[in-house]
Order: sequence, then C-alpha cells, then structure tokens
Amino acid sequence: MSPRQVSGARSHRALFATLALGLGCAPLAQAQLNPLDHHDGVTEFLDPGNVSATETGYVCDRWMLDHYLGGLREITRLRITVQDQNCATREPMQFLIFGEALDAGGQRTGLPREANPVFLTALINGPGCPTGQGNGAAQWELTFTGTSNAPVAIGPFTTDLFTAFLREGDAGWPNSDGLAGVASVAGVTQGLNPEQPSPRMLTAFNAASSGWPRNLQRMDFVQGSGGGAATRLSPVYCTGDEIDVNGLVAKIGSRDTTNSWSLNTNLGSDNFGFAGRFPDPRNLNATNPPRRDSPVFDVSHGSSVPSGICRIFLSERTAVAAFGTQLELAGIGTLALDPTGTLFTASASDLFGLTRTFNGGFSYFVLDLTALNARPAFQAGQRFYAQALDINLTTGRGALSNLMSWEIF
Repeated sequence: MSPRQVSGARSHRALFATLALGLGCAPLAQAQLNPLDHHDGVTEFLDPGNVSATETGYVCDRWMLDHYLGGLREITRLRITVQDQNCATREPMQFLIFGEALDAGGQRTGLPREANPVFLTALINGPGCPTGQGNGAAQWELTFTGTSNAPVAIGPFTTDLFTAFLREGDAGWPNSDGLAGVASVAGVTQGLNPEQPSPRMLTAFNAASSGWPRNLQRMDFVQGSGGGAATRLSPVYCTGDEIDVNGLVAKIGSRDTTNSWSLNTNLGSDNFGFAGRFPDPRNLNATNPPRRDSPVFDVSHGSSVPSGICRIFLSERTAVAAFGTQLELAGIGTLALDPTGTLFTASASDLFGLTRTFNGGFSYFVLDLTALNARPAFQAGQRFYAQALDINLTTGRGALSNLMSWEIF
C-alpha cells in the first residue's frame, strides 16, 4: 500500500469515527457469542463433496473476506455438522480452518491452503450412537474452541478462510457407512426448500470459468491423495457450518415481497441462503406473480446490548478495494466498507431508512429496491456491501458488525 493510500485510509477512518461518535458511539463491550452462517436452515441432502466414497480428503466450506468474514476480529468457536451413516462404527474425524492459498505471484487463488492450518484438532473418533440407538445414521453438531477457550482464529482477516472436516474413505458410503456434510440446494426449482437465488446468477455460474467462484459464496471441496492434493469444485451448495462470534453479527437475506416463490417453501418470505446474496428485484424469468426481491438484514445484538439504535451502512466498494486494507477504529471495530462512496454518504444520512431502535436481541431491516429513493442507486450488474453499527443508548458505546455483500444481476 502506497503512502498516499495510507493517508487516505487514515482520513476516512477519522471521518467514520467522528460520525459514529456523533451518534453517541463509544467502545462497546460484547459478552454473548452470536452465530454466523450462510445456510437457509434446511438440510436437503448429505454430501461428501467431490471426495469420492473411497478417497480421503477435506470437505471445506468457504468464508469469503468480502462476505461475512470481513470486519470480524476473531472467530470464537467453530461448529460443524457431520452425519455418520452407521454410528456403530466410530469414524476417525479431524476439524480444521484453512487459510487461502496464494499463487507464485502472491495473488489470492480462492482455494484452501492445506499447509499450516489456522486451526486444527487432534484426530479423534466420532461420538458413536445417541443413547438408545444401536446403529444406523446419526447426525452430530460438533463445537470447538481454542486452548483455554481462546478464539479458534484471530483477525482482522486478509484472505478467505475455509472451515473443514477430514473425511476418510469408506466404500460403504452412502448406503451403509461413512461421513458426509449437510447441505441445501441453491437452485430455484430444486429441493423442497430451495434457496431461491436470482435465476441469472445460476446461469452465470454454470457458464463461468473456474476462477469465477471467487466471487460467489459456495461450498468448496479439497481432495487429498498420496503425495499431493488436487482441488475440485462442487455445484452450488450451502452447508450447515457455523462460526460463533464474540460481537455484533449481521446476515443478509432476500425477502419475497410478492409471494412469487416463498409459497413453494416452508421457510416463509425471508431466505438467508444464496437468495440473500443474489436477489432478483427485476423478475428476470418473467414469472407471475412477478418476482420483486428486496434485501433484508438480520442483526443479532446479544444480551450485552439490551437496547439502542442500529444503522445499516452501505457502500459500492470494500475498504480493501479502496485502500488495500480494512480500517481499524479503536474501540468500535473494523470498518470493512469504503466510506468515500455515494452509497455510504446516503446511508450515513439514513436516506434508505435503515435505522432502527431496538429492545431485545434482534433487528430486521428491509431495503426496498422499488422505492424511489433507492431505485437509481441499485442498478443491475453491480455488487454492494453493508455493515451494521450498534449504539447502546444506555452507555453510549458502539460496535461494528461483520461485512455483508449482495449482487444484482
């Protein structure tokens, strides 16, 4: 990063800090762990990824820097859901967090770096069968913390991360034995509760080059074999992996404002799977009733923030894209947005109505893309970014959430 960029980053850091303090914001102490995932909450199938039945490899789930990972200062706990097709035979297991591999020129690849994991457990045997069950399939959610309850990963992060579990080859999978992860389909018409992304996103994904998934939250699988590892990419899935964060957590979903697709699911009108990252506000498939999705933000405040004001800030770019680094705001958090953009200025003045008072653990915000004040700013073919800022009205302290992103095709 050049000296000029450092200077610019510092000035905009000061600008945002001044804005936050002007809203009554000072450092906020968080005590409750809040979960963060990119799954719609429904398990539609089991899958070992592209690690075939008899191969041993890592089943990985990507956490992208510009979607959910950005802005975080730590990952406090890791939760991974695994199913054993025969709990009577306790399978060897290992759980890890990989960093992102860089190429020979030092550029990010969007692939897991198997060397020097950020976090790993010892090789353990699976928990076996639940009480009262002698054999057959059993599903477990396993939770991991660092030594002496230290965080499993410490930020701020500069690349993607990959949560993973080791799956040893088992010729019995899926009929009689073996491990697999849980996943939810991201197709518009697949599955009982599809995650309903924009149909054009699926078209672009299917036609894309191998490098395009860098820009897409998805499930990646790493297959290890003998003296080296070969990487393969799966279809578009979301897994049930979850990270727990000691701080403010925000997720983005998609709200079906016209009942165009949500009546076909059991999830209701808000979907926090792929639909959240790829809403369809323009009815690309000309369905009837027309599809008019709007982004919806779900903010988890935690018990340490009993009441206050929450505002969603928006930007056209990330701080990394603008300055080469995220911006640290002492006592408030990590600003992952570019504060120089037009959208940031508009959201700072609450042009889009994204401010709520709250008294409890959660706040919901809907960004109405059909509203007159929103329509010109959110055009197709763009990506947008958001972070939540909490202000505790009792103490006057504040904190920033993780980064969120969405794209309109």
